[in-house]
Amino acid sequence: MKTCLRWVLFFIILSVAIIAGGCGSRSDDSLLDKAKSNNPEKPDKRYKIGISLPSLQEDRWITDFKVIKEECEKLGIELIYENAEMDAVKQATQCSSMIMKGIQLLILIPYDTEKAAVIVREAHSKNVKVLSYDRLIMNEDIDLYISFDNEKVGELIGKSIIEAVPKGNYVFFTGAPNDRNSYYISKGVEKYLKPLVDKRDIKVVTKEAIVDWNPDNAFNLMNKAIKDNKGNIQAVIAPNDGTAGGCIRALADNNLAGKIPVTGQDAEVLAARRIIDGTQLMTVFKDTRMLGRKAIEVSLKMINNEKIDTTTKINNDKKDIPAILLAPISVNKDNLDELLVKSGYLNKDAVYRR
Repeated sequence: MKTCLRWVLFFIILSVAIIAGGCGSRSDDSLLDKAKSNNPEKPDKRYKIGISLPSLQEDRWITDFKVIKEECEKLGIELIYENAEMDAVKQATQCSSMIMKGIQLLILIPYDTEKAAVIVREAHSKNVKVLSYDRLIMNEDIDLYISFDNEKVGELIGKSIIEAVPKGNYVFFTGAPNDRNSYYISKGVEKYLKPLVDKRDIKVVTKEAIVDWNPDNAFNLMNKAIKDNKGNIQAVIAPNDGTAGGCIRALADNNLAGKIPVTGQDAEVLAARRIIDGTQLMTVFKDTRMLGRKAIEVSLKMINNEKIDTTTKINNDKKDIPAILLAPISVNKDNLDELLVKSGYLNKDAVYRR
């Protein structure tokens, strides 16, 4: 009888333990799931976005990518990225690969704004939306364009140079022919240049496009302009900071650096140093931190088919494309520290290091 009672008690205790253990297991699993969902280090990656960079030649693409990558990590977005290394065919192949990997949206910074249309067509055939980032893709029905107001960039360059040099011989370099932004920037510059050219206060003695925005190409073209004009040049319009650096190298080789104002854009560290030293007149600050964050914000809305507030529409020779254009700011020696250093955009030690 005692033996039977012992076995009965044993089975009762065992059953209670199993039931309690089972309840504890389900409760722990629930808490673990909740902890995982609230753990910022292990976000729920419901979104997959691809980004195609045209190159890493300019500092600004490195900055843009860094901001976009950080924003994706913060929001739990899986980001796939490629660098086209200034090759339109390579960019198309890389984008095709990202589309095959199941991205929901492609952030495309086209190396060639005309040839990139084929990438958009393939993306749309796979129901992948395309955000044309900074450079406007031409001749295709892109979903959205986000950039800075590039015509305004040109206006800031033009205004700065004519105020510094209202009369004289000008060298006017434009950006890469395969980048639509070059057209808008030049259009903005011309608003300030043309009236003075018409009055014959200014003479454009050299006007050339700089292929691939390449500083070495700018160096060679500047050297040729100096030689062709026997050094009789009073102003140089360089379309960005990289090409400005190439121009200033050529001027330095001819003992003209600091004597002839040179423009730029992108607010690179080296440009900031040159402005402080007096060899570069100005640059245009386009806060890529704002652009990168805005791009991810609208990307999620595009994926979820939510309404996006746009600022304007821009025709890309196919149709009027909804666009978000951020405002650029002119930077010179007087406001450089406030806008670029104190804002945290550029590192103070990097700018003032000697």
